[in-house]
Amino acid sequence: IIFGKSTFANILVESWLLFFAILLTFKIIILSSNNQKLSFLGSLMILIIFLGENFILYLGKGLSSYFAYPLILLILYFFMSKNISAKNIWFLFPLVLIVVWLREEYIILLFSLIFFVPKIGFNFYNNNYFNFIKLTLSNKIIFNYILIISLCLITVFIITGISTNNFLNHPNIGFSYKDSSPFESIYR
Repeated sequence: IIFGKSTFANILVESWLLFFAILLTFKIIILSSNNQKLSFLGSLMILIIFLGENFILYLGKGLSSYFAYPLILLILYFFMSKNISAKNIWFLFPLVLIVVWLREEYIILLFSLIFFVPKIGFNFYNNNYFNFIKLTLSNKIIFNYILIISLCLITVFIITGISTNNFLNHPNIGFSYKDSSPFESIYR
């Protein structure tokens, strides 16, 4: 509680995260296009989207998607700006862990970010499908990144299992309805 308002700190953190996300958007577009005007327009578009009425209504409510977005951009910036090796990809483990803990459904997005590593993306566009799968399965960077995401997903199930006393049922999936069969839960 700062200055008598319990949401002041949360609003302050979300505002700084928005600023950080806009800055990262600018840098990512500069890295991919080398065009400052396009970078400015992209950052301005993100600013307009976030400062629309939805963001103003939700500011200070602690929605996890606003916390996860800058972290996803930071992971993307790491992939685009660094010379990635099998060892330094493990620096992403805390960021991926936080994103997966905030929003489990973003795990598919996190999987796809590996294609922004320049040498992996180059192999994707210049090879046929089977050569790309063979190169992907033999690449240690991709293997380590999949291992990072898998470990993070396992921690989500462990935390859910500890909090619900059932390791196989996740409350957002629908298998944990008490009065229905698993088939009915899947149907819902």
